[in-house]
Amino acid sequence: MKESLQQLEAYIATLPITTDQRTKLLLHMQELQQIDLRKEFMLRRTLKDKHITINLLNQTIEDLKEQKEALSEHKEQMEAINKTLTAQTTLLEKQSATLEENLHQLKMAYRELELFSYIASHDLRSPLRTIASYAQLLEQRYKEQLNEDGQEFLQYVLNGTEQMNNVLEDLLEYARAGDRTRQLMLTDANKVIELVRYNLKKEIADSGAQLRTGPLPELKVLRSSLYQVLQNLVANAIKFRSEKALDIAIHCTRTKTHWHFTVADNGIGIDEAKGTKVFEPFHRLNQKNMPGTGIGLAICKKLVNLHYGDIWHESELGQGTTFHFTIAAH
Repeated sequence: MKESLQQLEAYIATLPITTDQRTKLLLHMQELQQIDLRKEFMLRRTLKDKHITINLLNQTIEDLKEQKEALSEHKEQMEAINKTLTAQTTLLEKQSATLEENLHQLKMAYRELELFSYIASHDLRSPLRTIASYAQLLEQRYKEQLNEDGQEFLQYVLNGTEQMNNVLEDLLEYARAGDRTRQLMLTDANKVIELVRYNLKKEIADSGAQLRTGPLPELKVLRSSLYQVLQNLVANAIKFRSEKALDIAIHCTRTKTHWHFTVADNGIGIDEAKGTKVFEPFHRLNQKNMPGTGIGLAICKKLVNLHYGDIWHESELGQGTTFHFTIAAH
């Protein structure tokens, strides 16, 4: 293009025109040249921009493809999650139905237990009282007419009816121990111990026991339940004392979630092989000839569980026993 411009300028120089005309013509040619340069620049720029645009479009298309693939994978994941959630929902519905059925059965069992409690307190004890009454009449009126064997057999009847009556009374008490209808009340454990000490004053005096307590708290509890647990444990300590002077110590500490009570004695102890069996209904701790039906610790366990706690013991034969029980702190 530069050579063509030079040729054109040489040609203009040969034209028969004035210098002023030649100058104007050259200026006009230079303007045209600038216009051509600008057009060429714009064309190149346009081509470059077009190339950039095409690259951007290609990159956008690639990004859209990747996003489509990612959305497809995400959709598959969501479908898998939905399937899992559907399966879990179905399982929860089945578990809920099972739980409702178990709750219904539990309510039925509780009603049956209430019915059994009534039977134990009335229908079973009524004929038992009749047997006991007639046995006592036989003893009062005809004891002198009976030989030694007859008197012994009669005594077996009297002892048996008394023992059976005690079993029914304890069974009724055990059935009632799970009543959750009463409200928890703020209770001073020190006053509960004083009530235990008062109700067992004859047993404490007869055994020569020393009942010691550390500082005891105020806590939210069913007052009668705490009283019954402590009285049963103290009564057990008195019942299973050794030849040594009996010492009973009651203490309580606080953990993050529970009140932790201990009732320790220096009595005859419990065989550790018995384990948790000591808390089973009608399980006797030691000698069969000892008084009681073996349900006291079972009642303690039921009452402690009612307060979302636990009960256990540590013991060594001939050295004594420490009962531990916890009550949820509210």
